[in-house]
Amino acid sequence: MRKVAFFGILLLLFGRNAVAGWYQVTNYIGKIGTYPIHFSLQEYDFGSGLAFHGSYYYDKNIIPIPIYGKRGSSGTIELCEIHDETEFDRIIVQGSRSGFDTSSCQFKLSADETGAQGTWVSGGKSYDVSLHRSAVLDDKTGAGLTKGNIEIPFWGQTKNHAFIGVYEGAESGVIFKTIKVIDKRTRTVTQEFNPQEHDCSFGFIMTPIYMNVGSYKSKVEQITLSCDRKESDFAFYVFNQKSKQFVFSQTR
Repeated sequence: MRKVAFFGILLLLFGRNAVAGWYQVTNYIGKIGTYPIHFSLQEYDFGSGLAFHGSYYYDKNIIPIPIYGKRGSSGTIELCEIHDETEFDRIIVQGSRSGFDTSSCQFKLSADETGAQGTWVSGGKSYDVSLHRSAVLDDKTGAGLTKGNIEIPFWGQTKNHAFIGVYEGAESGVIFKTIKVIDKRTRTVTQEFNPQEHDCSFGFIMTPIYMNVGSYKSKVEQITLSCDRKESDFAFYVFNQKSKQFVFSQTR
């Protein structure tokens, strides 16, 4: 089980229900070989030559896998997976002044307005990848949000739960609606809550969108929400064994 943590998120917050002005996210539904997946990709200049951060999961287990990458010399999108905290910290948190070589990454994709096609190669195995575009969030150019809402598989997760953020289109722009708590064992939604309660302005922090929820190693399942609060930059939620819900906590 990969427990993805994040550290030191201290960049600019644009407001509770305001347009952030920098998110360009495309969601896809498709397959790696015969395995159904949900795939989300944010395009931005993340530094060190990286042009993409993303998150995808296999429908059979709903364990979000962080990915990052850039365009290769032929114009294809080259994306690498991250599978442990050390790698996550080295690539996403620390970055690299010398840049990243993505030529040996798992994904090689060609994308257009309808979807993306390509291959996934790892450990001597190779599968075709076929994705069709399901939703687009683009508040950088003012295009807004297609098809009503877009679901973001956050990187932060616990042993038993994954967290999906729902962004919704509105006349005023894009708003953050709710966080779905997914039980990985049953693949069902067991809870939905508004993360902007408890003085937490959540949803448009200027980090990779997938980084807005994080988790920490602990005997008790707990998550952190990136937000602008008087007390700290995070809001903490702890899993309550009695209610089987994540509840707000004043301290970690």
